[in-house]
Amino acid sequence: MNHLFFTHTGNSREWNGMLRQTASFESEKITPMQVPTPEHSPNVSFLLSPNRQNPGGLQNGLQQVIKPFIWLSLLTISLLAGGCKKEGGASAEAENDTTVVSTTFGRYEGAIRGRATIVADEALREMVENQLKSFQVMYKGTDIQVMYLPGESAVETLLNADSIFLGVLARQLSEEEVRFLKGKSRTARMLAQATEGVAVVVHRSNPDSLFTEKELTQMLNGEITNWKQLTPANPLGEVTLVIDKARGGVSQYLRDSVMRGNAVRGRVFSVDSTAGVLEYVARTPGALGIISLTPISDLDDPEVKKIRRTVRIAALEKRADASGCAAAGDFFQPYQSYLATGCYPWRRNIFTVLTETQFGLATGFVSYIDSDQGQRIIHKSGLVPAHTIPRLVQFPPKSTGTDIVK
Repeated sequence: MNHLFFTHTGNSREWNGMLRQTASFESEKITPMQVPTPEHSPNVSFLLSPNRQNPGGLQNGLQQVIKPFIWLSLLTISLLAGGCKKEGGASAEAENDTTVVSTTFGRYEGAIRGRATIVADEALREMVENQLKSFQVMYKGTDIQVMYLPGESAVETLLNADSIFLGVLARQLSEEEVRFLKGKSRTARMLAQATEGVAVVVHRSNPDSLFTEKELTQMLNGEITNWKQLTPANPLGEVTLVIDKARGGVSQYLRDSVMRGNAVRGRVFSVDSTAGVLEYVARTPGALGIISLTPISDLDDPEVKKIRRTVRIAALEKRADASGCAAAGDFFQPYQSYLATGCYPWRRNIFTVLTETQFGLATGFVSYIDSDQGQRIIHKSGLVPAHTIPRLVQFPPKSTGTDIVK
């Protein structure tokens, strides 16, 4: 697994960003913290993300790297105090070294101090807010403001705003978008953080709640317009499709991943929010809504439980290439385990897209989301974290045989 590294070489600083660009949520090898070797003594690298080797993560990494500099600084000052009495010429060089130490600390501190504005797909608000609350409790000197916009508007803002260096998006940037950033001397570092589902919801009175991908595609292209075409006994009449905003991430997913680039031609209209979709479906028997799962994924949230009781969440047929699903049946709802195994077919990855060229607060926040703690927050919310969370199991002492009851 690739992580974010910061390298200090002599008196120069170079930002070396290596980000995991994968949609996999399988267990990945965690790289140990790098330790300076004698032949590379000027180089100091530290791992930002908390992991098995560096459970303290960002703050612990900072402390481990900065402590040697602090001791070196104190030693320099001590020598300087003695040297000033003997050789005035040596003091200027020592003072310059001390300044370098101070500047280095300030650059590290930028990841956990200050203010920043980021942009996020508004369908991912719950996930971002959960991460942000935890991050700002841990690092009290941070102030991150989030602009929540429809998916495609969020991408455009990230590309065009000169003061926004992080987007939390439901897709990667296209090659054209990456080239656009390069033209502005910015590099997009895309990191898959989670997998979520695109959910289908129907009215609670609807007898149809099992769908194949072919049937849903036929609804979207206008071939199926009446519920009787699916089930002759279904009395609900016309099929009305409703989604969250025409420029939202779900619309983009339907065009790109379901319709394969073709336009949606069915009887479809959009509303202002995911909540609006759910409310419309709850009061319209013939409606079928398509939404991001994230707003209703946390089954421990009483409000989410209440909302989910107002509609029926449909089950979709597994894809032919889905393995390990046969024992569970052919149709699956977007539960966490079925998203992880691929049994539920409509799923997409959530990415952090970092364009920051300096070691700043956006980088610190991305590192936190990718840490064990950040991934646990994703797991608790009902989504699938991008990498496996370490779990320690303590077994009882091995029996010697003397405690066996005869």
